[in-house]
Amino acid sequence: IGDWTTAFNINNPIDAKLDIDGDLRIRTVTEDTTLLQVLVIDSTDHNRVHWRSVDDLGSDDQNLTGATLNGTLLQIDIENGNSASVDLSSINTDAQTLSFNGSGELCISNGNCVPLPPGSGGGAVTANNGLRIFPANSGNVQLGQANTGGTALTGGELLDNREIPLNGHSLFFSTNGRIGIGTFSSSKLTVKNDLDLDNILLLKDEAGTNKVVVTDQGLTTVNSLGSAALAVNLTTPSTGSNIVNIKALTTIDANFPGSNVTGIESSFTTGGGDLSGRTVRGISSNPRNSLGSNIAYHTNLAFSTTGENIGLSANVTQGNKNYGALLNAQSGIMENYGVKITAGTLGSNPNQNNAINYGVNATVTGGNTTYGGRFSATGGSNKNYGIYVTVSGPPSGTTPPSGPNYAGYFAGDVYISGTFGGPSDLMLKDNLNEINNASNIINQLQPKTFDYKLSDFPNMNLSSGLQYGLIAQDVEAILPDLITEVTQPAELDSLGNVVTPEINFKGLEYQQLIPILIAGFKEQQSELDTKDSLIDNLQSEINYIKECLLNARICEEGNRTINQNPTTETNQKSIELINTNSIILDQNLPNPFAETTVINYNIPTDVLEAKLLFYDLNGRIIKELMIEERGESKLTVYGNNLKTGVYTYSLIADGELIATKKMIKK
Repeated sequence: IGDWTTAFNINNPIDAKLDIDGDLRIRTVTEDTTLLQVLVIDSTDHNRVHWRSVDDLGSDDQNLTGATLNGTLLQIDIENGNSASVDLSSINTDAQTLSFNGSGELCISNGNCVPLPPGSGGGAVTANNGLRIFPANSGNVQLGQANTGGTALTGGELLDNREIPLNGHSLFFSTNGRIGIGTFSSSKLTVKNDLDLDNILLLKDEAGTNKVVVTDQGLTTVNSLGSAALAVNLTTPSTGSNIVNIKALTTIDANFPGSNVTGIESSFTTGGGDLSGRTVRGISSNPRNSLGSNIAYHTNLAFSTTGENIGLSANVTQGNKNYGALLNAQSGIMENYGVKITAGTLGSNPNQNNAINYGVNATVTGGNTTYGGRFSATGGSNKNYGIYVTVSGPPSGTTPPSGPNYAGYFAGDVYISGTFGGPSDLMLKDNLNEINNASNIINQLQPKTFDYKLSDFPNMNLSSGLQYGLIAQDVEAILPDLITEVTQPAELDSLGNVVTPEINFKGLEYQQLIPILIAGFKEQQSELDTKDSLIDNLQSEINYIKECLLNARICEEGNRTINQNPTTETNQKSIELINTNSIILDQNLPNPFAETTVINYNIPTDVLEAKLLFYDLNGRIIKELMIEERGESKLTVYGNNLKTGVYTYSLIADGELIATKKMIKK
């Protein structure tokens, strides 16, 4: 029906039962809503008319090939080549499920719908990524169910187990509750459900080796070949009073069946490798830059137990240099402590009074040279103390009474390179008295040579070989204040059992014998001086007698022959030597003296100033006498108030010392 004379229609005949070129109008059509077929045009078959069931109208499942959201405008591309743009500004798509209503509209679960442009299809569409979406509101593609007010709403779901390529890797969600990153055979991350009693969290490396494993029992294992098995870097929050980088909390049941409980344990093995020249640290801590207190390690253990509580335990072996603990505290504004230790009783438990407390207990064995403790203090701008120790006993009235208190107890030889002194300042002393009869005390002491009983007391580290000293019991009868009661502490094992009992013995403070020896020496020296003065005086008298005998011609100097016939005259000559300009100081007579003695002297007239100075036993001037007369004179000295001993007197003329003599007071 139409014009078939055109060249096009002539060259393109149509094989059709009815071909209408132009308008087609049907006046009357019977309406029947029960019919299930309609006429549709097939654009791919010369626009021929075909029957189509109404059941599949608006439900043609199509796959999305792409979607772009620009503001509120959603551009949807479907696999049949059609596309549609939907303005979503009129509806709220947050946490809603998309669907088609079969009328060419995209709807969400709250009932709002927007019409789709022609050609966009309708109904449920299965997307290529395995999610169910609803093109009625294609701007909202969801995984899982939305939840509003505690009520779960229908939403997107995974249609099957999916594997998504990720640049050569995979992400998968499996039916047994696993989430995997990697491949099914070697996953980077695996999370299992509660029905699987193996690992609940698993991280692997490229070779499939477990790196982080978390089990249902709460055990976590971290393995790494990198620089740190577990690295935690905490950024200081703006609020809060306590900052903890890593915190391990352990609750121990009272009926814990095991024997050891460890908060943090670090163990290293070489695995056959060579670590020469390397530094291996079990735990390394470097707190700094705090205006408060910087503490490298703080451990707080408080258990009611008869076992051992160890705050920090380190076992270091087989290295080139091994440090049980290497602690460095520097640059503190007020104080720096390499180690600060407090050990003792705390609380009111009466059993604590029987405890043995160690501030530091060090045992060093083996090696070429061992140091129980080595301390160096240098660089202090004011004072340096290698070791500063104080000790004091319990408060008065404590039961049992306090025993000996030692700032240091050394079981062995002690060597000091440098000065060693004790408190000797006058301001520290009271009740000063002279030491009398020191010579008598010294004469009572009985020095001995001896050997120590090394085999009987092996733990005292007594010196071997011949020894020189005194017996404490002998000295105690003479000088009891020099004897001290000494206790060597008992040695205990790790369980507190006594391995070597304590030893009580007497000690002698040899240093306090020094003042007694000095006083005894001075007493003997005073006696020697007295005897020397007596000898000098006797020699003077002998010389005087000899001079008298010669002048009387009773004896002759030289051959000392005695003149048997004094009346026989012999040829003799005499001469008298007089020098009135000589300065003379004679020995006092008598000497020694009891009450008075006389000193003869001669002062020439040309001497401008002369004086006599008298000195006591300690060299102090006790009297100064100016001599005004010139020529020969004598001076009577009264010594009733003088102590027994040796005194000296000197003659000074025109500032020059002329002579010094000794005089002895009985």
